[in-house]
Amino acid sequence: MKKNIFSLPAIMLLLLACGITVNSFAQVKVFGSGYFQNRYLFNPAYAGQKPKLANIGAGYNKQGDGDKAPVTMYLNGDYGFNNMGVGVNIMNDKAGLLNTFKAMATYAYHLKFNDNEEADHGLSLGISAGGVQRRIDFTAITGDPDDQTLYLYNNQDMKFEADFGATYYNKGLTVQAALPNMVATFKNDAADIVNRPTLFLSASYKYQPAGMEGFAFEPLVAYRGLRNMDDIIDAGINISALNERVNVYGLYHSSKNISVGAGVKLSSFAHILLSYATQPSALKAYTSGNMEAAVRFSF
Repeated sequence: MKKNIFSLPAIMLLLLACGITVNSFAQVKVFGSGYFQNRYLFNPAYAGQKPKLANIGAGYNKQGDGDKAPVTMYLNGDYGFNNMGVGVNIMNDKAGLLNTFKAMATYAYHLKFNDNEEADHGLSLGISAGGVQRRIDFTAITGDPDDQTLYLYNNQDMKFEADFGATYYNKGLTVQAALPNMVATFKNDAADIVNRPTLFLSASYKYQPAGMEGFAFEPLVAYRGLRNMDDIIDAGINISALNERVNVYGLYHSSKNISVGAGVKLSSFAHILLSYATQPSALKAYTSGNMEAAVRFSF
């Protein structure tokens, strides 16, 4: 018979430590592809923003080195028709003993303020609804995997969750506001401590300088509200060339780290992005930076 190393109090302390420490690392990181390449990641209002266009995106983000380093993956897709859009956003995050799965379905409405060919002035509103489920990885535990406390934790039902987003755009100007994890935020439930993102705001302006045909510059500033952590301000720029066939971007974060990335369109519909983010200064002693690979297809 295996010795039960973990008592009930020990298990609860272990889960609390995982929620506060390990997942704080995972939630500080953010997908770089969400700033410029796949904005539906951060904001439900981007689902189906362009009519009769289908998008499919996927990304992989690994924090640090080693087989047990935190890993986050996402898969999403959206489609626009008339003045509406629908989408699905799926994300899985594994950090330490905890595995968090989130699946959301999105409906968006797009109000156009002009009727020109570009339709470059309007307001988009979107809401996502779905569920979040957390599981303990039994294989990562040193002790008795048959402890009933572990099974009770893993037998919890998937928790309902909702996100809301809005986007105003006028030619090159884009202003965003999103409220992720609204249910967990308003309930103020201690059990949902890993749901740290509570607010996302951003403003960017894309322009093409005269005499630099094929080039475009888009400076951006963003604000991320995080539960039980210091909020973060992001500032940087995306530069595209050859009519957006290639792009590079850089961001500085008030958490004292930077993100850089480069992308290329392999064809008229496939866009690949590779990026790297250094760790915030408070976490450099625990882990190295984040490597990310993302791809997006538009049909």
